[in-house]
Amino acid sequence: MFWKLSLLTSFAAVAFAGYNIVAGTENWGSSFFAAVLMFTVATTLLAGPYVVLGILAFLMRSHRALSATLFAVILLISVLGITLLSLETHAYLNRNKALPEATNLGIFFVGVVQWISAILLSCIMLPVYLYLGSVNPQSKSPQEVDLTG
Repeated sequence: MFWKLSLLTSFAAVAFAGYNIVAGTENWGSSFFAAVLMFTVATTLLAGPYVVLGILAFLMRSHRALSATLFAVILLISVLGITLLSLETHAYLNRNKALPEATNLGIFFVGVVQWISAILLSCIMLPVYLYLGSVNPQSKSPQEVDLTG
């Protein structure tokens, strides 16, 4: 059940990230190729961690405790990431346009922090999942297997 909620949360976060990417872009530029490339990079940066976390939630679906823990972390990362991304987009759209433009790196930092969180969480959860799978008390040891029939 928690893995389904994790997938739903990840999907919603991807949708909000896509909305913020489109809403935060005032000028797509004169080149269609440049616009597609910019959208692809921004989507990979901001939606990629949620895809990784969704895959991780699907893999952890057989362990209820790991699935619940992963759901809580995905919910935390999603809420914080989308909140910061929305605030950054709102601040960018409401900036003083009379001043010279500077590079807006807030969205980049949000994406990098989400990627770091997704990678660290994967590096912690996967070994725990594999360890719990190898110490499964329901599986029979080789000495208990009946080879006669």
